[in-house]
Amino acid sequence: MEKIHDEEGIGPDQLMGDVLYYGDSHSAVVQLHSREDVELLIDQHKVDNKLLVLDVGLKHCGPCVKVYPTVIKLSRQMSDTVVFARMNGDENESCMQFLRDMNVIEVPTFLFIRDGEICGRYVGSGKGELIGEILRYQGVAVENKRIAYEELQADLKESEANVLQLTKKLDDANAAQRITTEALEAADEEKRLLKEEYASHLLEVARLREEDTMDMDNVVRKPCHGKLD
Repeated sequence: MEKIHDEEGIGPDQLMGDVLYYGDSHSAVVQLHSREDVELLIDQHKVDNKLLVLDVGLKHCGPCVKVYPTVIKLSRQMSDTVVFARMNGDENESCMQFLRDMNVIEVPTFLFIRDGEICGRYVGSGKGELIGEILRYQGVAVENKRIAYEELQADLKESEANVLQLTKKLDDANAAQRITTEALEAADEEKRLLKEEYASHLLEVARLREEDTMDMDNVVRKPCHGKLD
């Protein structure tokens, strides 16, 4: 077994959001390379009453990478009561067999182990959900629950803001479409009125021409009664 992220580099106060970084000398995440490593770690913490959180994933799994910065932060914040470890199932056959034996069919999967026994698991990469599950299996103090609740509330507010922003964009798009539709309808109505006016003018022209023709016929047909001197 070996600890990861022990090189000097970016400090713990510079971890922001979901940015994965290296060189965190304060991380207590233990990297496991085989079933034997897992069993040894479990034996080491059977009597200290610490909760063991085993992060099981794959090297190139997007959600596994996304949630790992949260694991690193929690490994610092909960180092007195929780032990965090990580195993990549695709590292070797021993690790992959361990995943099969643990019936891990989706990653990331977090196994919660206390007193040498698996007491639960969480499948997913949600920060709030993961923290909530750790607190549930750990039975920690109210202060830590408050911190987890505040982080979850912050995530919810961010999601609500994104939904509101998307809703506004949809409303703006619908309004623009409505204006365009009304403009097209107005243009069609104006076109219809112009056609009616044009047709009316044609009828009037035809009527006037017909009257002119009748007047000319009357002039031609009128007899001449003049006298020759």
